[in-house]
Amino acid sequence: MEEVLFDLQDFEGFDESDLDFEAGLQPQRASLKPDCRSDAPASGLAKANAKANAKANAKANAKVFHHRLDREALKTWVYPLNYGAVRDYQESIVSRALHANTLVALPTGLGKTFIAAVVMYNYFRWFPDGKIIFMAPTKPLVNQQISACYKITGIPKSSTVILTGSTHAQVRKEQWKSKRVFYVTPQSIENDLQNGICPSSEIVLLVVDEAHRATGHYSYTEVVRYLVSANAQFRVLALTATPGSDLASVQQVVSNLQISQIELRTEDSMDTQKYTYSRKLDVITVDPSPEITNLVKSYIELATPLLGFLLSQKAHYESDPTNITRYKLINSRAKFRTRHDVNDFLKSKTEGIFGVLMTLSAAHSLLIQHGIRSFASCLNKYVEEAKTSKVSKARMDILKNPEFIKMMKTLDEIMKKPNFVSHPKLDRLVGIVLEHFQNCEDESKMLRLQGQSSEIQETRIMIFSQYRDSVDEICKALESHKPLVRAMNFVGQSSTGSTKGFTQKKQLEVIRQFHTGGYNVLVSTSIGEEGLDIGDVDLIICFDSQSSPIRMLQRVGRTARKRSGRVVLLLSRGKEEEAYKKSQSQYKTVQNILTSSTKKQLIMCDKENGRLFPSHIKPVEERKILEIKELSQTEKRKRTQKTNKDTKNHTLLSETELLEFKSKYLPDLLGTSARGTNLSNLTDSNLQFPVMDVSKYPHWQTSLQSHKIGNSRMSKSFSSIISFLQTFSDTDEFGLSSIQSEDINEAFVKRMNEILDIRKDDLVVEVKKSTEKKSLPKKMSPKKMSVKHVEIAEDDDVFLLEDSETEQTHGSGKFNPEK
Repeated sequence: MEEVLFDLQDFEGFDESDLDFEAGLQPQRASLKPDCRSDAPASGLAKANAKANAKANAKANAKVFHHRLDREALKTWVYPLNYGAVRDYQESIVSRALHANTLVALPTGLGKTFIAAVVMYNYFRWFPDGKIIFMAPTKPLVNQQISACYKITGIPKSSTVILTGSTHAQVRKEQWKSKRVFYVTPQSIENDLQNGICPSSEIVLLVVDEAHRATGHYSYTEVVRYLVSANAQFRVLALTATPGSDLASVQQVVSNLQISQIELRTEDSMDTQKYTYSRKLDVITVDPSPEITNLVKSYIELATPLLGFLLSQKAHYESDPTNITRYKLINSRAKFRTRHDVNDFLKSKTEGIFGVLMTLSAAHSLLIQHGIRSFASCLNKYVEEAKTSKVSKARMDILKNPEFIKMMKTLDEIMKKPNFVSHPKLDRLVGIVLEHFQNCEDESKMLRLQGQSSEIQETRIMIFSQYRDSVDEICKALESHKPLVRAMNFVGQSSTGSTKGFTQKKQLEVIRQFHTGGYNVLVSTSIGEEGLDIGDVDLIICFDSQSSPIRMLQRVGRTARKRSGRVVLLLSRGKEEEAYKKSQSQYKTVQNILTSSTKKQLIMCDKENGRLFPSHIKPVEERKILEIKELSQTEKRKRTQKTNKDTKNHTLLSETELLEFKSKYLPDLLGTSARGTNLSNLTDSNLQFPVMDVSKYPHWQTSLQSHKIGNSRMSKSFSSIISFLQTFSDTDEFGLSSIQSEDINEAFVKRMNEILDIRKDDLVVEVKKSTEKKSLPKKMSPKKMSVKHVEIAEDDDVFLLEDSETEQTHGSGKFNPEK
């Protein structure tokens, strides 16, 4: 690739001070001769020497740029006007992000994606060969961002591709060669960099969505670290609602992503206020019920002796059971494990007690924040696990403890009460939801009476709860208020125990129905907090508080995007209330540091990091409307099916494998006449294969072939059908068929029923209507037909009988053709 150096002709007539520090051309005064320094006599000879020396230093220190530039395009940077009026803060952030690694911290709904799309578009123009990468943490976010960015700038779809873990490695390798703009999950690009598939030297821009994740060894961090170690020259643009919950985490993000500057705006910033809508925050504190108070007392009685033992061993220094947390216990255990003054018996006992206290403290937290049902669910799982697996002595002791047994019996009695309510929060939540919908309904009636029906807007509510058991409980509490309230839960993909997660397909379907009004209440775990376009929400209810200000900010940002909104935070009096106040205070401290002009407490990276062209090149802003081709319905379908299509293509041979095939195996297929000839230049069009009879190899088709892996339902069905057909061609020693014609129908019925048994739960039988298009009778009476065509659909979900006239008893799933 062409290397771009500074053109020294551009520096004709400059003196030493003209060397721009941003271009890495710092004058090395120490190396200059005495008469060439600024305090030397201003003679003509001295000036000439100074000028020559400065040029030599410039040449020696000039930075080498590896990416080919389009110098005509570099004269301008484009700000698109397709989205209406120019927003000053977006324009300012873009202009700065083009020239330095930037962390953009904007509240949800203020256009972080727009900023990213504009920067990407200009780098696409400036660097004809450069690769541009947009990283998002999940596949749904990747799919969402590619669509959003295209609508803003219209980067040609022929140059764009989605790469995730579901795309086969060989396909990804080809895409890295042929495409220029990549929307990826961080794990996939990390793997491609490590395997040498991704050309790190060609990357010019790395966009990092949800950048607050770039801590520890998360893939964002590893990708940047690899590119830096490979001496790649690239720009970083990081996007987040807030960079961290404390100063230490912000510093991690800044260091890990090589950030040189932070562009932070809040809803109170002068240049964003006119683009935000009012958001009312109501913090409602709820007192615990008498039942919860009594259960807390039982917990304290159980945990106090265990904490006393840890104190005696100097393994933990918190004596109040209501103040311990799982996080604090994990830290104390880690410190205890480094000690060498404790014998093995005490170590084992202490480890067991740490484990018991972690479970009890977690259950106590659930009781306070989510209620009795979540508390009981946690402890019941704890008891059941002990029945099926080996556990520590400390755990067995607590399970046999009379106080523990008494508490579990009390739980059962409470939950069997007819008017049982898990937590007082639940009643308040239902009341708030009903009040909101009733008020909106009254407002709609008023608008109709006034003849303003066009101004009626649908309203939606989103409820957040951290735990799935709590999500299910909230949904059940709202079910009794249909059709006014149409609630649906929204959870992640992982399955835990008997609780199944949502597939990505189901997640997208739930969001679609929430958009279109199929549901008007979405009860979500943390999966709904980050990134995904949920739609317009008028009311947010937080059933629990979050110790992380980032997550709380993301929840709150789901409302007041296009009109005013309301946020209700339900807090249990005491520990949960105090934790919320503490996290908010900490968040404000971080925001004050980031918005201060000095930011002295943060160590920023050098602005030289990421410079991709000489500093004397200064693009001028050009505002214009971009021509964006609207995607047709066919193209939209192709985009959604792209990943699956790419996955299927991995069965093709690579170039190396194809050459090996032509040299080693092709001569045998073409016959003896091809031996010794050069076959490497043969193509599919001029290859002449001899006619092959697959009937010579019935064994490979009528029996299942396996090697370390099982067979798909499609393979089993195919094998059964071929095996059945093979019976018709079997002949005896006299050349006569070994099966009589009157047995064919019986054999067919038997074989088809075997296939149905193989595909029992996953098979959907669809009988298409006959040419007469007569509807089936309600009693599902048999209908006489004859089988003409049998086909298994490509999606492996539908077994199809086309143009069929069979006698089928509906609901039995058995075939009974007429003889």
